[in-house]
Amino acid sequence: MPWTKIITDPKTPPPINEMKIVAAVPAFSPDIPFSADNVEKNKQTLRDLGVELVETVEALLPKVDAVMLLSIDGRPHLAQARPVFAARKPLYIDKPVAASLADIVLIFDLAKETGTPCFSNSSTRYSRDIAGLQ
Repeated sequence: MPWTKIITDPKTPPPINEMKIVAAVPAFSPDIPFSADNVEKNKQTLRDLGVELVETVEALLPKVDAVMLLSIDGRPHLAQARPVFAARKPLYIDKPVAASLADIVLIFDLAKETGTPCFSNSSTRYSRDIAGLQ
């Protein structure tokens, strides 16, 4: 949700403001109460921003040029990434990349095997407080 607000904010500079969020999968982790609450809370906001909500990553793929996996739980990321790699759509995975080193290795092996651009990063590194630490 924060990414959607950033990208759709009229004050956001290029090239970020040239992107458009067109669809999302409102997936949550049933054993993480914050996850379910957060997804439910943000569904209407996403709709209000013109984002179509779909049920699966597979349903998302024909509608988009690239995919961002933004769930706070890394456990489903490998399963969510597999169809993205099969479709060869560029993929960004927010932290955590996955729940285990084995899954992280598999994710980046699949990216390499399919020739799909894939990266991960933490926005925390851009925090003024973090950037000031040295």
